[in-house]
Amino acid sequence: MLTAIDQVANQNHLQMIKAAIPYLDIRRQKMVSVCVKLLELENVLAFYRQSEESALQACSLNQESGGAADILNDIRNYCDKGEQDLIDQCISMLNTLELYTTLAQQTDVP
Repeated sequence: MLTAIDQVANQNHLQMIKAAIPYLDIRRQKMVSVCVKLLELENVLAFYRQSEESALQACSLNQESGGAADILNDIRNYCDKGEQDLIDQCISMLNTLELYTTLAQQTDVP
């Protein structure tokens, strides 16, 4: 699974080139790998050069509910099982704190 920045960087079918690298001899692997990374960097720079409005943003940043749980859920996709379990615990604690805060606010309202 590619992150949003990887999708920007890997335009022009760079993933297909990357898949072919192991089948090249070692000298060509080095050369092609460096070229691919340079092309990725070029794609990212071009993306940010286009306009400041096209900068990457999480979909939830435009919503009122964005926060740490959203970030953790996105990061979770790239973790191993143990790390996912730890993130799940953190998300659960965040949800519990949010519920507690909501209940505390409701009880303070006259």
